[in-house]
Amino acid sequence: MEFFEGASTVRLRSIHNTYLVADEYSQHVRLDRDGSCGGARWTVEIFTYIGEQRRLRLKSFYGRYLAAHRTETTFLNLTGKKVFQEAPLCFGPRVNWLPLRDGCRVRLKCVFDQFLRANAGPPPWRNSVTVDTPSFPYTRYWILWDVEFLETPAHPPVSPVHICGGASCSSSTVASDAAAASSITIQYKVADDAGNVDESSGRRTLTFAAGGSIAMLKRKLQEETGLVNIDVCSRSPTDSSLVPINLPPPPDCPHIQVVVVKANSNGESHPFSVLSFLGQQ
Repeated sequence: MEFFEGASTVRLRSIHNTYLVADEYSQHVRLDRDGSCGGARWTVEIFTYIGEQRRLRLKSFYGRYLAAHRTETTFLNLTGKKVFQEAPLCFGPRVNWLPLRDGCRVRLKCVFDQFLRANAGPPPWRNSVTVDTPSFPYTRYWILWDVEFLETPAHPPVSPVHICGGASCSSSTVASDAAAASSITIQYKVADDAGNVDESSGRRTLTFAAGGSIAMLKRKLQEETGLVNIDVCSRSPTDSSLVPINLPPPPDCPHIQVVVVKANSNGESHPFSVLSFLGQQ
């Protein structure tokens, strides 16, 4: 649930670099590479479910809720159950989703214990969305989503707390322990002007405050590299391409690997100014 904490509006990006998009004039939900359209915006509603369990609802830009059908299939029962937009006056548990962290991405499990899946392949499967449980190794990544914040309420940073008792616990010990617990190690490489990365060279490292924003990380890397206009990227697990990052590194990931790319590079990195965190390598 931490992926959605404090967010009011998000976009969901699949492993195929397509966005979850709601149709305006129907209940249909699909994938689209254009994440700038209104249909790619989802309002986050976090609520308490049975037994004090927290769940998530995602309301589309058009006022309907992302829902999973228990029995109805989309393509001859080949790619799981139907995903659609449910009207707000008649929704039930099928609009409830449980976010489950998977590394530095998220899986969305519906009430039927299946996962929101971005399909690929030839039409009509391409750009379709279903709920399913992956049955092949190569499809296990299809249920992973990146969460991109569009609107986020401002929250003051939370200072780390160290509880210590006894005379042997000095103030310097408290300070060093707190600093160690509130920092992560960023390992990075710098791509050349063509966007290529020398994989045989070693990685540079820097220490970054856990919980810091991606803008702070970008400024830190600018200071370290001397570059001005950069993108911070990570490797896609499917094809090893460089994909930009826009969420801060999770504070519980002590070591993160990234690639610094000049924003005007013509290589394999996408020239986005918006970044999205894809995780460890």
